[in-house]
Amino acid sequence: MQLSGTMSSGGNILLLGVDEAHIVDHWEKGFRLAYRQIGRVRKWVLYNLPLLAVTATLIEGS
Repeated sequence: MQLSGTMSSGGNILLLGVDEAHIVDHWEKGFRLAYRQIGRVRKWVLYNLPLLAVTATLIEGS
């Protein structure tokens, strides 16, 4: 997650997109350490920033 360049250049962030949402319960267990920072990023940018969580590999019924 590299927001610092966007914020310092005056860019407007309209949406925070996150891939691999099907493993949200594993984020705290080291899947990708940057994913643990999502809450902090949303708080830093704007708490009511829309969050779009997507996945291409969700198993039906899981």
